[in-house]
Amino acid sequence: MKINDMGKSGELLMKCKSDTTGEIYEVRKDGDFNCTCLGYQTSKKRPKNCKHIRRYKLSVILENFLLVGSQDNLEKAIEDIEQLFKKEV
Repeated sequence: MKINDMGKSGELLMKCKSDTTGEIYEVRKDGDFNCTCLGYQTSKKRPKNCKHIRRYKLSVILENFLLVGSQDNLEKAIEDIEQLFKKEV
């Protein structure tokens, strides 16, 4: 099995094109999020993470805000985004 085939389980959520190589990575969810990129596959953090998974989570937060669009929802979206990036520090 190639290293970037390791993340190919679960429901396909998003495909991302690499900024550098043009390769297409898949973000999936099968209990936990996973990605076919090398950064995810070699990550030693638990739970594993990568910029493609963060990009997907950010898109969900923004989509939820745009669907409701209230001031309360804006504050919730900002809190969610702060939490998403706080875990990376």
